[in-house]
Amino acid sequence: MIIRGFVSIEEAEKKGSLWALEGEIKSLDMKWVLDRDLGAIARKERYYVPGLVVGVDTGRKGVSLSHLEHLTPPPEGQGGAPNPDNGDPLDFDELIVYGEIEKLNSLWHEARSHKCGVFVMAKCKNKHCGTRVISRVPCKREWCPYCGKEQSYFHLIYYYNILRYALPMFIKNGGKMGYLVITTTPELRQKFLEDPKAMQKFREDIKEKLKELGYKNGIWRWHFAGDEGRTWYPHLNVLIPEGYMPDEKFNGFKQWIEKKYGVKVVNYEWTEDLGKVKHWVRYIARPTWNLQNDAEPEKFKGMRKYGVWGSSKYFKLTEADLTQEEIFFIALLVVVDQLELRIALKELERGVVERDLTKVLYLLQKGHCVKCGGEVKWEFAGFTEWGVLQGLRTGEFHRIGWNTWIYVPKEGVPQDDEEEEFLRELEEG
Repeated sequence: MIIRGFVSIEEAEKKGSLWALEGEIKSLDMKWVLDRDLGAIARKERYYVPGLVVGVDTGRKGVSLSHLEHLTPPPEGQGGAPNPDNGDPLDFDELIVYGEIEKLNSLWHEARSHKCGVFVMAKCKNKHCGTRVISRVPCKREWCPYCGKEQSYFHLIYYYNILRYALPMFIKNGGKMGYLVITTTPELRQKFLEDPKAMQKFREDIKEKLKELGYKNGIWRWHFAGDEGRTWYPHLNVLIPEGYMPDEKFNGFKQWIEKKYGVKVVNYEWTEDLGKVKHWVRYIARPTWNLQNDAEPEKFKGMRKYGVWGSSKYFKLTEADLTQEEIFFIALLVVVDQLELRIALKELERGVVERDLTKVLYLLQKGHCVKCGGEVKWEFAGFTEWGVLQGLRTGEFHRIGWNTWIYVPKEGVPQDDEEEEFLRELEEG
């Protein structure tokens, strides 16, 4: 199978540099490479990575991995995106390439590399194909050294989970949203450090008070530290369906919380800008546990770190909640999504296996084999990398992200005598 923009390790060693993958893969000799993260040994001419990652210009806007994190999505409504090289608008074909670079940015961002969690595998049900997709799923613990980083998969999971509640609330409130930040006192911080249940009661009391003030729906998220000092500094972030909050209501809330808990610092702002809402959600979704050294995670296991209150129906959008422009835009996204999938499947029907990363991801997301288009079945594959492939080592590997691989079995006869001898020596030695 060929994915446009990917190169073999053999080619990368001749034309580029493997520095970006140092520590992840190891060259064993002139012919073989070891993938430490997958526990797999492969021929260098059969192990593929994006050319951009290893600095090989494949004609896909040859930028290196170090540049990827600085790229941003094409500006909406501007008819083109700035070219990373010269600032000129991109044409349609270049925009497709630019979109692929964005996919790589997401898959190869340094914070997305994790050594925690478990392995899962999607196996093609077509017995004549045998293609597998292997993925390492993160543990999703905020104190994990990998998940606890900003821009980690844990951060993205929290971001999308919170956003799916925030967007309906923003739309149903007429395109407005309010944001409260409630800062705890030193006395409360010490109390919460000793008794996490007191922290939960504090949050429940605030939720009930906001419901009394008319906010029947809302979203909350704890931050455990700030950006300075590495000290225990819990503060509560709350999103509510509000615009400008009348002074009488806001001052009444501040007086109540000061009287009940001694809290004097309560900040509030509101917006009518959807981009600002997304920024707030990304900010409050970020993991903060590892920014402090005082609290031990064992004591706080099982405590909810974010949540919502209100009616489940409130957080579901219907056509009645959307304008005609919004309905058309969502319908267009669905059509484009299905169109991309159908194009990818048509290529497979014609026997065309060469495709770009975008089509590979569409096939995978829709439950199709990335090689033959057949149905796949996901299953648990192991807690560690060793043994995930169960001896299937002589086919092709495409590493499409820090923690995602495609394995295509070698067609034809099994490995030759040279391969068998080499693998046996490795296992014995």
